[in-house]
Formats: sequence, structure tokens, C-alpha cells
Amino acid sequence: MIKDLEAMFGAGAEKKADELINSGRSVPVPMQANAEMKLYKLVPEKSAYGPRSDSPYFVDSAQLQRIQQNPALANDILGLPAGSQGAGFKVYEMQPQPKATPTIYQSNVATATNKNGPVVVGNATQTLVPDRSQWTEPKITKIKIGG
Repeated sequence: MIKDLEAMFGAGAEKKADELINSGRSVPVPMQANAEMKLYKLVPEKSAYGPRSDSPYFVDSAQLQRIQQNPALANDILGLPAGSQGAGFKVYEMQPQPKATPTIYQSNVATATNKNGPVVVGNATQTLVPDRSQWTEPKITKIKIGG
């Protein structure tokens, strides 16, 4: 994972790897993405911006469908910390660049906590994208969650 992160984070790759590993309840499992794979990023509806270019956190189509079926639980399913939560979300989509087969990692979302203990119990599978340069720029979709 560190090698994959070096493209985006350079000398900070090892620190970022620790962050990504700790964002899940399970050790991230590597997988090869194929040309047909689509990944999705949920951004709070109130945000004036799209996905941050250095954010490696995405969901696959199965997790997106699960969130669409339970929009009121989106924050909980994703285990979002307070600063990232929203009443509704815009959904962005990206795919691998042509002829690219990037490595992605999947793990179970960890529980978000604060000094008082657990706040949001994540229960989704997150997809970690360590090298976004191998992917298209995320584009807004017509999909809306909650709100």
C-alpha cells in the first residue's frame, strides 16, 4: 500500500498508510480494478466543493446501493466523523484511466469516536484509492442521497 501511496503523498506515504489502515476495522485487502469498475464519493449536499483531490475514500456500487436503500443511515453506514456528516449527499463517480488497472484496497469501516466514546458505528465496506492519478476526475452524477 505504501508504494501505491507514494505517487500522491511522497514522503508522507507511510503516515497516510497508517491512517488508511486505522480507518477500518479490518486490514485493507488489495484488489485490481478493471476498466468497467466505477467508484463513488459522497459529498455533503451543503458543500460548495466536490471531492478533495487527495481523498482516498470511496464506495463501490454495492455499497452505494445499500446507502440509497437506507438514506437516513448514510452517516452511520459510512462511519463519518462529525465534520463530514450531512443530511443529504451529492454523489460523484470515477473510473480507472484507459488501460489502467490500479490497485485498490477494501476494508470494513471503523467506528468514528470522540473523547466521549463511539459516535457513529460504521458498517460498510470502504474502498481505498491510494493513487488517484490512475483514475478519471470524479464527475457529479444525478444521484442524490437523503436531503
